Amino acid sequence: MKQTQLNTFWKLRLTVIVWSAVFLLSACQPGAGNQSTPSEIVAAQAPSATLLPTAHSSADPSLSAETATSTSQPSPTASDTPAPTASPTEDAGFSFVVNGDTAYHAGEGEFDTPQYFRGMAESIANLPDARFLVSVGDTDFPADTRWTLDRYLGEVFLWFPAVGNHELYPDAMDWLNAYPYDLNGDEEPNIVNHGPAGCENTTYSFDYQNVHIAVLNIYCDVDNQMRTDGAIVDHLYNWLKADLEATDREHIFVVGHEAAFAQPDEDASIVRWEGEGLDKYPVTRDRFWALLKEYGVVAYLHGHSHSYSITDIDGVWQIDTAHSMGARQQATRSTYVVIHVQGSGITYETYRADNITEQYELTHQGVLR
Repeated sequence: MKQTQLNTFWKLRLTVIVWSAVFLLSACQPGAGNQSTPSEIVAAQAPSATLLPTAHSSADPSLSAETATSTSQPSPTASDTPAPTASPTEDAGFSFVVNGDTAYHAGEGEFDTPQYFRGMAESIANLPDARFLVSVGDTDFPADTRWTLDRYLGEVFLWFPAVGNHELYPDAMDWLNAYPYDLNGDEEPNIVNHGPAGCENTTYSFDYQNVHIAVLNIYCDVDNQMRTDGAIVDHLYNWLKADLEATDREHIFVVGHEAAFAQPDEDASIVRWEGEGLDKYPVTRDRFWALLKEYGVVAYLHGHSHSYSITDIDGVWQIDTAHSMGARQQATRSTYVVIHVQGSGITYETYRADNITEQYELTHQGVLR
């Protein structure tokens, strides 16, 4: 071979040897097979702050946050352990509903339509957080009202009825006396105090969270639960005073059927039964109201007048829930009141039936405390 050809041959052999050596060395480095420069190879060996893709930082920029989360391996972070569920507390708040005077417009048959009490029950069923219903009397016949509640609010829905003048006959009183007021037993809301002699079951008080509610049979006297007219006689007054003294709850409501102070309907300006309710006996009425004020009662809840009003009387609210008869021919609208308790604050919302659509609509709201 000529000298020039030999030089070229050995140069080629040397080049092959050099490149083979480079190939073997690179195969031993991390990231072998990647077309990386030496500086890139060094950088790849440095510790990375992000070891795994996250929902906000994917190894593949084309992946969405949801895809990156589902395709990557879970990282050992606190988010992998389910957060404890908060226990219900008084601060979470609750609501309860007050109504009155269904009076023959509930139960099976012709009144099982949305035009009557059934429409109210269906409206209450759509409330987000109604824990129980307090009815301020004239639920006659009470079994019919319970039937409608069972059908449209459920058999376990808690109902606390008071005695009205329409229940002052043996069949209705027998039913109310046998009614299982304390379905919850020791669980709230639960009966904490039964009434005095003669109305042990139709007068009672119960607690729920930071609220105490005393339900009075205002027709009760010594060994007689069916007086001919309503009043807060000594027998009932003494029981209520002891009950208010015993409670440690922040908010107190007292329930009776008839008004202490007759008020006009807030939308129709109609006043009914003036001088024929508790105001028929002003001395015992005033003593009763002074007791409510002394113990910081939020409100006295009543019905009977079929007129709706909420009135601050010397620092105690009187709430008249009107009636619950729906489309029955009335000068005032069918009504229920929702009371919202949020810690130390109390607000209300009033729903009244529209006389044209027969749907219940929010008409009034405000602050009680």
